[in-house]
Amino acid sequence: MLPKRKIIGLCFFIFSLVSGVFSQMESPGAAGNVIPGPLFKIERSRDADKVYYQVNLTPEGTLHPSEPVSIYWKRYTRDGRTEPLTLLQQNRSYGLKYTEITPWQASFYFAAFKEKTFTIKQLSDGSYRVFTPTPSGEKELTKMYVRFAGGSFLMPRIEYVEFSLKDSHTGLILTEIFKP
Repeated sequence: MLPKRKIIGLCFFIFSLVSGVFSQMESPGAAGNVIPGPLFKIERSRDADKVYYQVNLTPEGTLHPSEPVSIYWKRYTRDGRTEPLTLLQQNRSYGLKYTEITPWQASFYFAAFKEKTFTIKQLSDGSYRVFTPTPSGEKELTKMYVRFAGGSFLMPRIEYVEFSLKDSHTGLILTEIFKP
């Protein structure tokens, strides 16, 4: 039987090895290539933590067929660490539900917000952007802001959701507000 001190030392050694392996792994997403820089992000009134959405590509450079967009938390309230969404968050709030996926385009809506559809598209320069229809034409989604008005952790009350949308022709950022 190993002395207690050696067992603790062995545990720390194994933990440091495992931590090193996980920190070098590509954070969120399926087994594809996540392109640096987010497509868009969600900011919230509740705290400084943000949810980021990045394009997830296959080794061939096309959208990943099962997970074209990789989603993760940046926990600024917890030393800036990166964390995946929980299963509840994927299925009820920040996760995406895909309605169509092709190698260069995917249509989706948010798990908590079926009223508005979005499409990730590859542009002529090879980059990807997310677009949504508006009364004045299609606009690029750059950011969302969720304003909470109480409620509980499992049943938050949302005052409004603000969409920051970029007009491709003018470069102007427009704001669209949805009140549930």
